[in-house]
Parts: sequence; C-alpha cells; structure tokens
Amino acid sequence: MLANGLGADLRFAACSGATAADLLAEQLGALDAGTDLVTVTIGGNDIGWTEAVAACLTPLMDCTGRIEASETLMRGQLPGLLDGVYDAIADRAPRAEVLVLGYPRLFNARTTCGALHQPSVAEQTRMNAAADVLAGVLDAAAADHGFKYVDVRESFAGHAVCDDVPYLHGLRYPTAESFHPNALGHANGYYPAVAREV
Repeated sequence: MLANGLGADLRFAACSGATAADLLAEQLGALDAGTDLVTVTIGGNDIGWTEAVAACLTPLMDCTGRIEASETLMRGQLPGLLDGVYDAIADRAPRAEVLVLGYPRLFNARTTCGALHQPSVAEQTRMNAAADVLAGVLDAAAADHGFKYVDVRESFAGHAVCDDVPYLHGLRYPTAESFHPNALGHANGYYPAVAREV
C-alpha cells in the first residue's frame, strides 16, 4: 500500500513469525546502497509473546508468569537483538530512512469475546501493559540508531480484538494469522501511521 501510494519500487521481505535471527539470515538481501526507505517490525517473536498470549487464552490458567517472562526478555535480551538487526540494516542500506514500526495493543481491556470469553479483562489489561513496555524498548532502540519509531497503538485504539470493528484477528484456525492485523488493520492502522512519517 505504501509503495503504491509513493510510486516506489517495493522489495517485500516480511515474514510472519520471523525472529531477529531469521531477519539477519534471510531478509537483508532486499537491501543495498540504493535503498532509500526501510520499514521493519521485529521483536515480538523474540520475547515469548506467543506463549504468553496462548497462556492467557487457556481457561483456568494464570498467565501472569508468562507475561512477566516476556517482559524480562524485553528489557534484558531484546535490546541487544535489536542492536544487531539495526546495525545490519544500516550497514546494508546506509542512506536509507528507517522506520521501526511498533505493535498495537491487542485487547480493549473492557470486554471478553469468543466461545470461552478468554482472556479475562484483567489479563487483557496486563497484556496491554506489557505491550507498552515493548513499545518503550523499541522506541529507545530505534532512537539509539537514528531511526524513527512509528507508534501504532493509537491507530488501533477502539479497534482491538473484541471491539465492534476490530483491526486485529482474534483466535483463528489455522493459527498463523491469530492476533495479527487484518485487512482493515493494515489499511486503517499501519498504513496511515507509516504514510504520515514518509
């Protein structure tokens, strides 16, 4: 969408489920000295977030420990991983403007939905707080490298899982798209947030 809006030559290297190591091993080939714009979203798969969300979706399971474990990785391990990724991007595309895209809060923390009404409102609130920690880590790492952080939390506000018009998939089968942006999330959430920065 952004490439179409700009009339830009797009090399699309995104991969759902990618970790920092995957990005370094498989996704940098699209970059070179002529690259003038890079958008990147990375980090969520390096912090055990999938396991935390899965725990919070499980009835009668206290997922607090999983969320806290993710936050520990956010604060401890993730900054170093981001440094490696951002250094590699800068090395491969030294003239590029780099936009680091953040993650939305997944839940509205007001209502439950789905057959099992999981996660609870309290669990949603706790996961959203962890999403805010992640945003802070991503913002700081981007700033350290002279990159621009694009915060999408407000772009998705009012359109979380369980809202009337969600910009995010809830639990889906197969599960690969679960808790990722849907078409509206890309069109009305990520796209305008990124376009404003270009």
